[in-house]
Amino acid sequence: MKSDESDAPSVGIWCVAANIKKEHPFGEGGTETKVGTRLFRGGTKIYIAGQQVSR
Repeated sequence: MKSDESDAPSVGIWCVAANIKKEHPFGEGGTETKVGTRLFRGGTKIYIAGQQVSR
């Protein structure tokens, strides 16, 4: 490792992780039950990786 490499700022990598609920209340007063979402089945684990945008 060169001495000038330790002075460089580190670049972070991030990822958002989420679990889709198996069942959730829906409708007026939460009287109905829905399973998952329109795009994912209940119990699915999703990862969303992003790219840093410089401003």
